[in-house]
Amino acid sequence: MILNISITPNEIKNIQRMQVNTDSFLPYTAAYIDAGTYCTNVRLDNGIEFSAPHNSLHHNLHMGKFNSLADNIECVFGRNHNYKKINTGALDLFFQGNQISVADSDTDFTQKGTIIIQNDVWIGSNVTIMPGVVIRNGAVIARNSHVVSDVPPYAIVGGNPAKIIGYRFSPKQIEKLQKIAWWNWDTSKLLDNAHSFSYDIDLFCDEFYPTAVEEYKKLIQERDDQTDTYFCFVDYYENYSCFSFVLEAFLDKFIGDSHKRLILYIQEQEHIPPINPQVYNSLNSVVDELTKDINIKCSIEIQKGSKEDTVSSFINASHYIVSRTYDTVYFSCLADLIGIDIISGVDSKIAF
Repeated sequence: MILNISITPNEIKNIQRMQVNTDSFLPYTAAYIDAGTYCTNVRLDNGIEFSAPHNSLHHNLHMGKFNSLADNIECVFGRNHNYKKINTGALDLFFQGNQISVADSDTDFTQKGTIIIQNDVWIGSNVTIMPGVVIRNGAVIARNSHVVSDVPPYAIVGGNPAKIIGYRFSPKQIEKLQKIAWWNWDTSKLLDNAHSFSYDIDLFCDEFYPTAVEEYKKLIQERDDQTDTYFCFVDYYENYSCFSFVLEAFLDKFIGDSHKRLILYIQEQEHIPPINPQVYNSLNSVVDELTKDINIKCSIEIQKGSKEDTVSSFINASHYIVSRTYDTVYFSCLADLIGIDIISGVDSKIAF
């Protein structure tokens, strides 16, 4: 299935959830796009025309703030075929058409399901981005590139496959910009400091880095990562939510490991639909039953709160499991900043 996205400059003021309505599936979210980002034409190819395996449609795109995307950009999901199987895929559809059920091949093949484009990224025309890729803050993607792996902050990449050509700034300047994170400023601060964006890069960093680094120091002072903690947002408002899949996979992997902890977090923010009390109580009941099971040694917790509460909990995680939810880009940037591993929770097999 193909979804074309076109957004004019300044059209998006707050993060938007872009849903797809179709006769074949329940409405599902294909992309989250944040303020200030524009794109001439992004083609989302999510590969779900024929079926929804295991009732899951987890393929999704997350774009942060102030990204500039040119025309004819393709984001590809779910198009990979398992070449370790005897057949490459069309035969499976033939069997389905003849009402024959064939068990999945027991291989290590993983269908990746998410693309993250952080903030202030510039992508030229005719670029293809493959699933599982994270394009980090300030990166530049040359036109006609084929991006198959993660792109570091402020890197300039190009080619097929895309490789690093250089960097926009020095390592020290990049480190400072990552902590300043001007894309997280509110509108009034951006407008009040508009003149600063015409500064030389060192002058800009000299003005804003001292405050940013003090805030960073306060943040990491609260960090306590003695337990191997996995953090995942509960996407309870999605028809094809993946948090239950994450929970199941976590238990399969770590059921007997008392050092492993999973936090399922419920966000309470204005732009996020509030959780139904019955759903919340049901979720708590499930977790209570799991924690009473003497065979389950790993720890599972449900937490909820505001964005500030979320940050306080998040910084003590060792791993961030990405689901289909709001603020994925914000927390992926925070994870990069303080050294939290990022794991895709929307892949067909989660790489714990």
